[in-house]
Amino acid sequence: MLVHRGNYARTYAFNLPESSDTVFRKADWMLNLYGSKGPNDCLPLSTRLSSAEQTRRHLGQLISSSVGDASNKRRLETVRTAKTPYDDQFLKRKKPSIPEKSRVHASCFVARALSDHHWIEEWANITERGVNFYHPERKKANHRVGIQSITKVNKLDSNLSPKFPNYSFLSLETLGRTTYLMFASETDRDDWVRVISRLAKLAPSAVDSMETESEGHASTALLELQNPKDEFLHKSSLWDFKHRRVLNCRRFSFRAREKASRQDPLSLAEDALHKALDPRNESDDDILVSFLDSAAKLKEANVHGLGEEERLAFFLNVYHTMVMHAYLVLGTPASSFQWISYFNSISYQCSDDIFSLAELEHCILRSPMSYPTQFLSRFAIPKSSYSFALTRSDYRINFGLNCGSMSNPKCVPVFKVSSLNQQLNDVSRLYLAAAVKVKKRSNRDVEVLLPRICLWFADDFGSSNTDVLRRVTPFLTTDVQDFLKSIESGKRGKCHVSVKYLNYSFECRKLTLTPETGNRS
Repeated sequence: MLVHRGNYARTYAFNLPESSDTVFRKADWMLNLYGSKGPNDCLPLSTRLSSAEQTRRHLGQLISSSVGDASNKRRLETVRTAKTPYDDQFLKRKKPSIPEKSRVHASCFVARALSDHHWIEEWANITERGVNFYHPERKKANHRVGIQSITKVNKLDSNLSPKFPNYSFLSLETLGRTTYLMFASETDRDDWVRVISRLAKLAPSAVDSMETESEGHASTALLELQNPKDEFLHKSSLWDFKHRRVLNCRRFSFRAREKASRQDPLSLAEDALHKALDPRNESDDDILVSFLDSAAKLKEANVHGLGEEERLAFFLNVYHTMVMHAYLVLGTPASSFQWISYFNSISYQCSDDIFSLAELEHCILRSPMSYPTQFLSRFAIPKSSYSFALTRSDYRINFGLNCGSMSNPKCVPVFKVSSLNQQLNDVSRLYLAAAVKVKKRSNRDVEVLLPRICLWFADDFGSSNTDVLRRVTPFLTTDVQDFLKSIESGKRGKCHVSVKYLNYSFECRKLTLTPETGNRS
């Protein structure tokens, strides 16, 4: 919130019981009132939350504990009745003296959402070229949304907007992002809807309309983006990472905790992956937007109540959704070194936490399994801890994870709990049938070539090359199995079997849906 001489101060908004007003208080004032030292380890929070978000949740807990508590009644009343300049000034300041080089069609103070729970107060205006957001004492805009990039402008329904009584909200949609604005009055908000819809030349269906099923139309908007990272990646103030970017960011979820109790996380993940693998994503903007919105809904998933197999199915589907999401909007990594950026910085927000592709693979799905060999150490394998990480080892997960490498199968299934064991067997067979090679060097010398991942994660299969080969043999083709069994039984005489490992390709491609799961059940 803006304060004296154009400086910003972090304040926290509270909607108190039995009150129709929102009040704004500083954290130190609240902590002093309640005699609290701040967030503590007793709160079941992710260690990756930013300090501002940890404080917000701690203050919310203090208020919640006061409701119905006679001993805290006076404190709650003090929070309600205290007089601060923040309550009177928020979005009600005088127009700043910013030079206007272009014709301004509308202007006022707004609050712009920086994340699902954090907002910034700014001076904003609408010109022929875009919607611009300023610090009221600076000429350069903090943020800008181009008019021609706006595809929808909507008044936010009360069920979708934050719980701020007496404030009005709208959303500006572009292909990859939604910008949320808060207004002091409904009149200002409605004026902005009219002006933006006129300047952006939006069809009536794209103005103040609810989401509808897409009829589909070909478009090259995705190809025309000059910087896809600006459009599709978000540096969220919720998380304590300088270089981390959230990929499933097209929409914010202002009431994720409320919605989490009503959402089936398994269905959310299955739906997102089905849409991610839809081949029309690259030619139809409506199909792509539908997928991006489904990916954003994964923020509302709550996996803490799921069993081991349910979490395995959920996170395998999320992993492949993340891979396809990144490849669709950013392109595939051009080299093995670009994998570092892809797999360690591009992240999903999910189940009140955040994880990169590398963290999802090594710290959640493969958490109880072996650490990769020295070769992979240059990719900075993370060692993060997650409360919902898997606890049981299953070497088949190594074949179930598909990053799109040319060394992997080109297709993936949508994993379902009801058929998870069979699907893991199937992906293992598919992977190994294509990768394993048997070469007969001589009558007494046979060489078996296995996928590189069997070397990287050898301890998942056994302690020796022989153990690895025995473990994967049931998933090989019948001909190869029969050949190896004949050697083991001695039918081919004394024969030496050596195990070697194929090179791994870091060239990637987009994934497709396994044919038998192409139609939803």
